[in-house]
Formats: sequence, structure tokens, C-alpha cells
Amino acid sequence: MECPQIPEIGYAETSLGLHKKAGSRRVPVNGQIELTSRCNLKCVHCYIRDTEHRKELGYDEICNILDQIADEGCLWLCFTGGEPLTRPDFKDIYSYAKHKGFLITLFSNATLITPSMADFLAAEPPFIIDISLYGMTAETYEKVTGIPGSFDRFMKGIELALDRHLPLKFKSMVINLNAHEFHDMRRWAKSLGVNHRYDMNINCKIDGNTEPVQYRLMPEEVISLQAEDKELAESVSKELTRLCKVRSENPYLYLCSAGVHNFYITSDGKLNICVFSSMPNHDLRTRSFHEGFFDIFPKVRDIKRTRFSECQVCPALNVCGYCPASAILERGDPEAIDETECRTAKLMLDTFVNRNNPG
Repeated sequence: MECPQIPEIGYAETSLGLHKKAGSRRVPVNGQIELTSRCNLKCVHCYIRDTEHRKELGYDEICNILDQIADEGCLWLCFTGGEPLTRPDFKDIYSYAKHKGFLITLFSNATLITPSMADFLAAEPPFIIDISLYGMTAETYEKVTGIPGSFDRFMKGIELALDRHLPLKFKSMVINLNAHEFHDMRRWAKSLGVNHRYDMNINCKIDGNTEPVQYRLMPEEVISLQAEDKELAESVSKELTRLCKVRSENPYLYLCSAGVHNFYITSDGKLNICVFSSMPNHDLRTRSFHEGFFDIFPKVRDIKRTRFSECQVCPALNVCGYCPASAILERGDPEAIDETECRTAKLMLDTFVNRNNPG
């Protein structure tokens, strides 16, 4: 007797299904753990502060946290950094998490993928290896990373990963140093059969240092880059149209899913609602994950606006990258309006939605 055919369900469908099932209930479905703040690159736009002397969680401490979040229902787990592969005990941490049943996403720059590491990951593949792509020439790539020779190491890492058929995705931070190679990056990824996503919203460092902001593209440049590619423009238009159909006027500060379904753990064991928020900075070395997520997170999510903002009634609200955590870091006020982000969102709406749906 043949086994019944089970239809394949993609990540997006599965994730959306679980989030819909969870609804407004507090379930820690998605987690990110910053294994280290150290990195072998020095990217100009990086938001991680210089925390070289921060006391990172040890192997046993990480395993204890993994036990706790598994018990609370976490399914998707992302290992981030810094560069996670700089940890000497990365393989041990990864194996422990893998055997706990997490669907693991690994954020990496690929420059430390050696034959040994590629073989290790091939033996126990993650759900996805999300690799940063900063340019298609050594000159551009290394202007971004600040490390001579890093482009060759990146390409060798990609070659090893592809040779082992590892599940890859590319992501690019598009800044004024590499924007001229944006379409080349997309074409290269497509030629390899690798999904490519990008972000043009550059944040300041998580200690408030605004140095990375100088590398942001202007709103008109953001629109132009996306509009130049017909296929991309159609995709952007479709997504923004979908987002604009979801309107939610409410008095709360945080409108995203941070702290409801998502959480972030720093390399020194602080539990926060997201990477850019220092709230509640709940110390997992001395207190439980359950307490932080279920008792303290709701208090953060219950914070309301203290004054009316035009953002609350703006038609571009769901298109905008406004984030109260970023606003605190960059402008010292969670309710402050980022004029550049505002202009970008309104231009996006006008270019990709309103012109395609007149009236």
C-alpha cells in the first residue's frame, strides 16, 4: 500500500498559518539569539555596537536558554551576531539546537565557511543560511566590509555551500557604496537559483551612534532602484497594495509583532522584544525566559503614545519603516517622526500603488 502523498508546504505558508493560529495570543514562535557580537568584518553600516569586552554567554548558559525557549513553544530559531561562525563552540551550540528540534536560520557573511564547516552543515542542514551580499566586485564589497581579501573569501564560501547543496538565501543592505551594483547582485542570485532580499533602511548603532546613517540612500534613490527593474517593481507594487489594505488605528506605540510572537536575546543574555529595543533588558543569566516573555513583555507592548501623531492616520503607515525602538536610538524620542522615512514611504505609495490604482 502506497503512502498518501503529503503536499509540500513552504516556509511562508507554514509561518503565516502558525501566526494566524496563535492570533493575538502570546506565543514565542520566532526567536533570534545573538551568539556573539564579534565579527571578522567591519561593515560601515553595521548596527552592532563595539562590545568586544561584553561577557558572552557560555555554552552551558546558551543550552539552558535553548531548553527554556523550546519548552515555551519556539519553533523558528535564528543564530545571528556579529558573525556566529567566529565562536569556537559554534558546532556544539548548533548541534544542541538542532537536536532540540528547532528550525534553524543561520545569519552569516559566508567568509568563514571552510570545507570542514560546509561538510558539518551539510550533515545537519539548517532550514536556511541567510548570507549577506554586499557587492559584485571586490572593490565595492570591500568598501562596505572594510577588510581586504574578504570578497575572495566570500566567493569561496558560497562555492563550498553550493557544492554541498546547502539551503541558501542572500540578503543585501543597499547603501550609497553599493547601490550601483544592486541589480547585478539580484541577477547573480537569480543565476544561482538563490532567493535574494534587500533592505534600504539603514539604522544607527544600537548604542545610538549615528555614523551608519551617512550611508543611507535618499528617498528618490530608493524609488528609482526599485522602479528600474520591471519585475521587481511589479513585486513591490503587489506587496505594498496588500499592506495598504490592512489598516489598524490604535493608540499603542508598537504596531509590529515584536514581543508578541518574536524575541531577541543579546550575546550577554539580555532578553528584549527586538534587536533595536533595549526593553526590557531582562537578564536571562539570573531570571527565566518565561518571566520575561509572559510577564514583562506585555508591559512593554501596552505602552501607549503620549500624543497624537499624523502617522496614526497616514495612508502610508503600513508602507513606512517607522519603528519606535529606532526612533529612540536615533532621535531620543520613540514618537519622533523620521522625515526621510516619511518621505520615502509616501513616494513608495505614490509610485507603486496610487499610480497603478488611480481613483
